[in-house]
Amino acid sequence: MRRLYGLIVLIGVLLVVLGVTVPTTSHVSTASSSTSTTLAPVHNVMVPVPVRNCPARSQGPQLPPAAPVGTTETLSLASNVVGKVALYQGGGVRLVAPMGWLCQTSVYFDGNVIMSIAPDPTDAVGFFPEPSNNQSNSARVQFNGIPTCSQCSLAQVCPFFPSAVALLHHARSSTKDCRLSPGEVVTARSLRVVGVIDPPGVVGHGTPSGGPYFAVTRVFFSRHGANATGSYIVTCTLPTNLATLCSSSLSNFVAAYPHYGV
Repeated sequence: MRRLYGLIVLIGVLLVVLGVTVPTTSHVSTASSSTSTTLAPVHNVMVPVPVRNCPARSQGPQLPPAAPVGTTETLSLASNVVGKVALYQGGGVRLVAPMGWLCQTSVYFDGNVIMSIAPDPTDAVGFFPEPSNNQSNSARVQFNGIPTCSQCSLAQVCPFFPSAVALLHHARSSTKDCRLSPGEVVTARSLRVVGVIDPPGVVGHGTPSGGPYFAVTRVFFSRHGANATGSYIVTCTLPTNLATLCSSSLSNFVAAYPHYGV
């Protein structure tokens, strides 16, 4: 019971540090809000951040040009991670992650993109990775984008959006995997954006999740017309002492790609 209480409090701390607003809808699992009245907001500063080119491979689509060596970009960061992060870019994706990590980007023939940033080669997913159950003991920052394959994009986000389930039903596609994993904490950010936390040991929809670290995720469901959809998931899985780095990474991603949630 003491371990469970400690986990609940820690999730509450993460929700506050990451700026998550917990809704009151009954289907959402939430942590206790008692910690939110005692924690000060994270202090952010605008600073130049080095840009690192991420090695990318493409099955067809032309890749954007690499940034010149020495390029920096001014971003809003938590003050305690200044000087510890870089802005990784490749395949049209840009993510903030710890400085000095390895990065790989795969661009598939249909435009789907996976970017993986990890501390060493054994933790990276490699180019054109096979689908997995997400379970991993590694620290990683990862992006999975499906901009054009409608049924693929619906399947990626249907656990979080009833409208995606309805569209899958309309297309006579399976919805058996459209359910949350036990232990996932989900909060609505907007109509088409949700935040997800997979606590340690919970194999959820964060990639990776299920290991010793919290996996903190943003899920975006984009609609273009009656049936055209795209979906995007970015996950930051780091030790708890780097929670503010995840906050900076996710907030900068949301700011850079506001059209993903419309």
